[in-house]
Amino acid sequence: DAILETLVSQGLVSPGSSVVVTSISSGSIQYNLITHVDASVDTTSATSEIQTALSSSSTMTAISTSVITAASTSSSTTLSTATESLAVSSSAVGTPIESDVFKVTTSGEFSVPSLDLSTLTTSAEIIEASKYFEDAITEQLESAGLLPAGSTVTITGIVDGVVEYEIALYASTTSASETTVSRIGNLFSGSASSTVLRAISSSVVSAASTSSSSAISSTLSNVSIDLFTAGATTGIPSTSGAVASSLVSALQSLSIKSFTPEEAAIRSLAKYYPDWVNKKTCVNDGREPPFIKEIGDGYMFDTAKQCCSIWFSYDEACGQSASALSALKYYPLFDAGECGVAPYNELESKSYVYDSLTECCLKRFPLALDTCCDAEGLGGCVTTGVTKYVPNFIEQKCQAKSEDFIDPSESKYARDTMLACCESNFSWDTQSCCTNSGGC
Repeated sequence: DAILETLVSQGLVSPGSSVVVTSISSGSIQYNLITHVDASVDTTSATSEIQTALSSSSTMTAISTSVITAASTSSSTTLSTATESLAVSSSAVGTPIESDVFKVTTSGEFSVPSLDLSTLTTSAEIIEASKYFEDAITEQLESAGLLPAGSTVTITGIVDGVVEYEIALYASTTSASETTVSRIGNLFSGSASSTVLRAISSSVVSAASTSSSSAISSTLSNVSIDLFTAGATTGIPSTSGAVASSLVSALQSLSIKSFTPEEAAIRSLAKYYPDWVNKKTCVNDGREPPFIKEIGDGYMFDTAKQCCSIWFSYDEACGQSASALSALKYYPLFDAGECGVAPYNELESKSYVYDSLTECCLKRFPLALDTCCDAEGLGGCVTTGVTKYVPNFIEQKCQAKSEDFIDPSESKYARDTMLACCESNFSWDTQSCCTNSGGC
């Protein structure tokens, strides 16, 4: 954040640029800077200006001050103490790697019937309200991996009931840009769009509630997007004449019926690489940054498994498809003694994640299964209906338990009848076991 903010404030890179710290150790920090330069600008001069700025004492001081200020607010005293006297003393700039990309803009609008701007009387309030929508849309696009480095979201119009936006993104190939634009449209209007639109609405409401302007908090308190309409897309280079002609001819003979985007499976032959900025997993979309393509070994792999084992070994979902990442998973709410449910990629912790409520309750709350399985709105646990009897050695009795809820550690003691359980596990006093169990 400190490096990027300093360069942006000096006008040397665009706000849509990105900085990724690739290594940090005592006395040294390595990073990669990705920025876009207009075709009319001499890239050698632009690169030289950035290199000069990063090597200047004033820039190094500004970066140091920014880090110290931010770290001082951290909840970690170790971090704030470690950085309180930080001072960047020198900067060694690596060799720039250039690649040609083109800028594509795609627009659209959201219908927000509840949006009434009559109480916002200043341009500053309109700008602040627009910023909340920009941030909310950006968050959803980034979480879906649809906002390449350097891309921006801008609200171009906000009036009663309607919010208009424009997305500027960069791509190196026509197919990549077309795919991204298509996926953005599907995100906002596809089968899962209701969840996405609710998430954008909730984010706006939440952010606005912290505004110092009561007018903004009130105006945006009940924002609810109910419809998305796609706008125009510009900047995608046209295909060459010969290919375009044959493509048009081929399309004229196609008849597509009952097709939905979810039915299409696209297989990429590109190498897998670690995407730390957007998707935060290993991907093979052919959009690896120039420095990764240049290095190759250790960064580009034939399979997702190879890439994930090195760069995302802590994330069991690494390399999975978008549908797998958005699949509903159950996780424990330890304070409530229940399980919750959410899309996998929205879970803060991936430590305890289960495919079913039954599995979650059994693994995490085996002593409170009734409460866990009966949690409101989750549909209850699913069982086979087979009852087994397991021993309670502390109370010297046997108790009935659904076969689905028997822990592996209990399975060797489980029996088909109460009597069999008592005879097998309390052979020295079967009668007392039957009495304590309510009768055999």
